[in-house]
Amino acid sequence: MIPTEEIYEYFFGWTNVPYSEAADNIGYGSRVFIENTGSMLIYFLIILVEQLVVALLLKFSCSEKIRNFA
Repeated sequence: MIPTEEIYEYFFGWTNVPYSEAADNIGYGSRVFIENTGSMLIYFLIILVEQLVVALLLKFSCSEKIRNFA
């Protein structure tokens, strides 16, 4: 798992304010959905970039080796 507290704070700049003390105790320490998903957003972005790179390799590659790799 990726520690995302510092990453999200750096990129988005929001402060974490829990919805309630009970929500904070079970791991939902923010009112923001992206913050509560943890590292799942980062994994989805990595998968999206990977799929785009493979699609671009397949579309624009002239070499048969690159197409077989993709």
